[in-house]
Amino acid sequence: MQINENYYIVVRSRNHLDIVSAEPVVFPNETQYDFTRLENIYGGQEQAREIAENMWALYAGDMNANGVITVSDFNYFRDELSFINEYVGSDTNFDGNVTVTDFNTFKNNFSVIGIYAIRY
Repeated sequence: MQINENYYIVVRSRNHLDIVSAEPVVFPNETQYDFTRLENIYGGQEQAREIAENMWALYAGDMNANGVITVSDFNYFRDELSFINEYVGSDTNFDGNVTVTDFNTFKNNFSVIGIYAIRY
């Protein structure tokens, strides 16, 4: 990383769709970047889910971390269903257990596609 250069910020979280800052940010930077605001997310509403009025979060369900929530992610869920007290990719709500709750989260976000920059 070069000092005083512009960089896009990418947020990655296990089994969630990655997001990217809407604009490049100069580093170093002491100002916090607020990803809970839609206008700060590259791709806007198609890349984040509204969880409260004007508060946005990552889409859960990208269990294989390829930037697209599809049936291949469901296969991870199926293979890890009923895992208890495990740190695994199909635990979409981070409670340590793989249950129908995780499936419901995945199902609600099925077919969401991340921007090109985060797909691989």
